[in-house]
Amino acid sequence: DVALNVTAVRPTDGPGYFTLFGFPPTPPSSTLNYRAGQIRANNAIVRLGPSGDLTIFVGQGTGTADVVVDVTGFIQ
Repeated sequence: DVALNVTAVRPTDGPGYFTLFGFPPTPPSSTLNYRAGQIRANNAIVRLGPSGDLTIFVGQGTGTADVVVDVTGFIQ
């Protein structure tokens, strides 16, 4: 597991959300919700996949959104 901060930057449409996870299935809840034009951040603890992988699912109708992920810690 990793402790991290995830930030939505410059979403051009919304509402939207990011869901972070390490392996399927996609979790039923989002990690961060946002609206168009917002810069929004949230802390989370995310379980990594078996190879240390992380998937970011973007749920947004149209447009684009940048995401910044800062890992703040590793939990064994």
